[in-house]
Amino acid sequence: MLLYHYTSLETFFKIFNTKEKKITFWATNAYYMNDPKEIEYSFKLFIDSLEFFEKETNIKDNKLSDFFKKTDMHNELFKMFGDPFLISFSESFDDLSMWRFYGKNGDGVSIGIDREYLIEFSKTNESPNTNLIKCIYEEEKLLKELKLFWINNYSYFPSNLSEKTLSHQNENLIFLIQKIAFIAKQNSYLPEKEWRLCKSEVNKKNMNFTFKNNVFLPYIKLEFDREAVKEIVLGPCLNNELTKKSMDIFLENNNFNNLKNNIIKSKISYRQI
Repeated sequence: MLLYHYTSLETFFKIFNTKEKKITFWATNAYYMNDPKEIEYSFKLFIDSLEFFEKETNIKDNKLSDFFKKTDMHNELFKMFGDPFLISFSESFDDLSMWRFYGKNGDGVSIGIDREYLIEFSKTNESPNTNLIKCIYEEEKLLKELKLFWINNYSYFPSNLSEKTLSHQNENLIFLIQKIAFIAKQNSYLPEKEWRLCKSEVNKKNMNFTFKNNVFLPYIKLEFDREAVKEIVLGPCLNNELTKKSMDIFLENNNFNNLKNNIIKSKISYRQI
């Protein structure tokens, strides 16, 4: 199975314009994604699930939900193992909405990468705190997963809970908050069929910045084997022979011979007017 990263032709050029053994992708800080309420939404689900559980089990005193609501601890726990970064992929290789929002309105490309490679990449010693995660868009499904967690773990939290004891004694909760924050997506984004390669980066020296729309965007670099890329899909507005021919020459010149016969033209009828 391949997962597709939609991007501009300019970014494609920067990634593949190399003869090095590895190719470099940028992972964006999770707090700077297109959905400005994404992290906020995941934390709301976290609190809601906790309140539902306490109501169902008739817990009235020393409620864990009160602690989280009056502190910013769930947000701090999300960043406990480093700053969150991710690269977005889609199961769809030729989707009009993806082209319009992420593929430079049809003038970009989607890069097909082997999913199994990404899974193995996340397990290597060179990629600590890294996971490939499939997004969940059904709120009910997410709440059920959280409810099960509280059933199994709520009693382990001390009644005199503090920020210090929580951060040092409850790794399961830390991992849960990180997982929910990464995978929870609102239903309106369902057509994206998104997967995310997520990494919590603890080393500030690995952080870089780019400037866009008056914002300094933090990112980190992740290096993949060039053989992980299996195909390139040209956006619907790049449907001309000259673009494909020039890309063939460009990839061959940079020793991506495995891709020469794996450049696909979009079948979507679309143009910019």
